[in-house]
Amino acid sequence: MSLIMPLLLASAERKLNHLLARDPAAPSRLARLAGRRLLLRVTAPSFEVLITFHNGGLALTRLPDASPGDADACVEIDADTLGALMGGASIDSCMTNNRLIVHGDLGLLAATRGSVDGPGCRLGRCAGGMVWRYAGP
Repeated sequence: MSLIMPLLLASAERKLNHLLARDPAAPSRLARLAGRRLLLRVTAPSFEVLITFHNGGLALTRLPDASPGDADACVEIDADTLGALMGGASIDSCMTNNRLIVHGDLGLLAATRGSVDGPGCRLGRCAGGMVWRYAGP
């Protein structure tokens, strides 16, 4: 597992930045997020990824044993809820149903979704046609 996760993160980072580069409005949205950090703590399967935004896109870093203080915001979520959000579910409904817990700057979560799901990029629309579920080991 130690080699697989870095490879998956590197591949995801490359793909996300490629898609963001195709969006003409992304630079202005990313500029507002530059330097901000979002910790994504997935509970099942358990892993933590630090998303760091910069003017050209984002960087994904595996951050085992991270704490909410390591980022501007920390999102705790399970894989099914993450898939639902990528498919277009509202942040508010996921939070209301206790499927999404945010520590820190809630506005960063909304700004992140707006940046990667802007009119020219629509990563969520690209991913929305897939079924995102964790099948387990």
